Amino acid sequence: MKYRDAALFSDLDGTLFNCRGEVSAANRNAIESFIAKGGMFGIATGRASQNALQHLPGVNINAPSIVFNGAAVYDYANKRYILENHLGAESVPLIKELAECGRRLDIQIYTEYEIFYVTPEERSYEPFVDMHRPCTFCKVEDIEDRPWLKTLFLGAEEDLGYAGELIAQRGLEDKFDIVRGTTDILPDAKYIELLPHGTNKGSCVEVLRTLPSVSGRVIICVGDYWNDLEMLQRADVACVPRNGAEEIKAVARYITPDNNHDAIAYIIENIIPGL
Repeated sequence: MKYRDAALFSDLDGTLFNCRGEVSAANRNAIESFIAKGGMFGIATGRASQNALQHLPGVNINAPSIVFNGAAVYDYANKRYILENHLGAESVPLIKELAECGRRLDIQIYTEYEIFYVTPEERSYEPFVDMHRPCTFCKVEDIEDRPWLKTLFLGAEEDLGYAGELIAQRGLEDKFDIVRGTTDILPDAKYIELLPHGTNKGSCVEVLRTLPSVSGRVIICVGDYWNDLEMLQRADVACVPRNGAEEIKAVARYITPDNNHDAIAYIIENIIPGL
């Protein structure tokens, strides 16, 4: 396959990023060569559009990209959103209640261009806050009139369990898509993300197919974790790095080297030419 016939979308953490949170020179150079020869490269991440960009120095992104785990598609070339899915009004009283419940929860709210913490700064986990800068600490009522793309709760299993029980007690399970994950930033820390119902990276793959810049190309997706599952299932070609979860590797057409050994360069240099 010629690069001009391909569109490659990569997850960031655990995929494009190595375990130090960096993009290797080999990956950067391969992406640059891929784009120069007509390929389209985009990202597919749970991160906010601008937060992701500050971790990608020297990386060219020329394809519309999936951000907020599928709550939005952002066009980096033209600096605009192509798609936004917003949380419903029922999320506001839920977040207010969780913010005031006394549990040790880092609560983030994501809007188009800003990340807000409704956890008091003195009670927040500083390493996790540093990952999401720039961000603003505030109260829920300060931003309740803004469109929310997603919210995130970080904490211990017991505290996240309380949040899950509260969602069930309020009868809100069918109002959100709930994404669970882990982070190595803090010992034993896990998180829950609330996304608009029906939203995931996979639903955005179908949106990408309709865009003039992507339409007609073979869509190749690579990711390592549960929030990548629907994306990999809907891709034309699914790739998973060797460090990926076993259940996610089961849906892959190709297993690549792990994220510390230039997985994206391997796809560009070894897999795409053979398709």
